[in-house]
Amino acid sequence: MAGRRRLTLLVEGEGDVRGAQVLINRLLVEHGGTSHLYTDEPMRVGDLFALVHHGNEEVWLNRVRTVAKRRELAGVLLLVDGDCDQKTVHTSEGKKPFCAATMAAFLAARARTVGAGTRFSLTTVFARQEYESWLIGGIPKLSDMLKLGAAIPQGDLESAPRGAKEWLRDNLKDGYKPTRHQAELTRHIDLELLRKRMRSFLRLEHAVQKLIEAARSDRHIVSPGT
Repeated sequence: MAGRRRLTLLVEGEGDVRGAQVLINRLLVEHGGTSHLYTDEPMRVGDLFALVHHGNEEVWLNRVRTVAKRRELAGVLLLVDGDCDQKTVHTSEGKKPFCAATMAAFLAARARTVGAGTRFSLTTVFARQEYESWLIGGIPKLSDMLKLGAAIPQGDLESAPRGAKEWLRDNLKDGYKPTRHQAELTRHIDLELLRKRMRSFLRLEHAVQKLIEAARSDRHIVSPGT
């Protein structure tokens, strides 16, 4: 389709490579973005501490430089887990206690030094606590998939359970292996239910909407931050 350009996903784990792509493609369809953007092969980049360590962000910037070489690139979306509460991140601006909002804005701002906002758009989002938290909170029939006696956690799923991957592994009838199950479970997510339960998902959806609008208007944005 004429006018379609690449949206490259930078994701944390092996399962996210396909799972996140399924989710972003669903959002592109829902918000009318498929005439402007398509997701190409995602890049696995590891967690926040793989991208930012020893007081600098060179690994993060190198990942952005690498995907910036892809032809017809419109945008980059970083999606990693935010299960970093009470941890300290060592950055070029000193030690920072982890905060999803401020760290997303910091990474986005640093990416400006390698072309984000001028050559391509870029957004950064943290899933809280993990991508798998969205699976627990967003699949209406998840209870039918659980082992006998297991129950879906109640309350704020962005606070607990910590270790959502392990919770799925221990409680699903078929167990849970991200590379085998994440993409298929993502197809079962009820997006409206997820919107009601998970603020971090709303931030992801907003990021995708901003990328679509930027592509539609033929401009480049950096978010959070613009």
